[in-house]
Amino acid sequence: MDGAMADGSGSHSGTAATERAAGSSGESDCHGTEAGIVSRRSGFGHPEKWSTLAVDDARVIIINPREIQTYPGTTRLAYLPLHRSLPEAPAEVFSNGERAEHELKDYAAALAVYRELSKTSDGAIRAGALMRIARTLKNAKNIAEALDVYGQAAHEDGVGFGNDPASLRARQTRLPLLSF
Repeated sequence: MDGAMADGSGSHSGTAATERAAGSSGESDCHGTEAGIVSRRSGFGHPEKWSTLAVDDARVIIINPREIQTYPGTTRLAYLPLHRSLPEAPAEVFSNGERAEHELKDYAAALAVYRELSKTSDGAIRAGALMRIARTLKNAKNIAEALDVYGQAAHEDGVGFGNDPASLRARQTRLPLLSF
């Protein structure tokens, strides 16, 4: 079943949107960031109705078997759970840096290789290089700089790293470092 989700991240706007979607008179079990799921039968599966839900800081997320849409269209989701193959850089592109990093433990040499590769216009190679720069910096105990580079990699959309979207992998890998 296709559905529309009114997702508010504020204290009451999500609740208000959910109440409008459900036809509630104001009594709702949804609070704050909780979301209301509205079926197609309620009429909110139609784009012309989305603006009535997406008020204040609420967003509408439309999920169907072929795609995920957001309203307003400028809403950027951190992760879309759609299985699609994303272009990844071939591993051999990074072989000199990998050898320096892992076999020789020469982090400076590895960083030089990866930094040069990060200058490319090829998004898959750039994402792979940024992830490797951040990993090398982390291994060299330069946590602050590693966090910065993972932050840069988190903006590499449309390319993969290790069978995941590179932007998602960068965010996941960055989280544990925030506690240092």
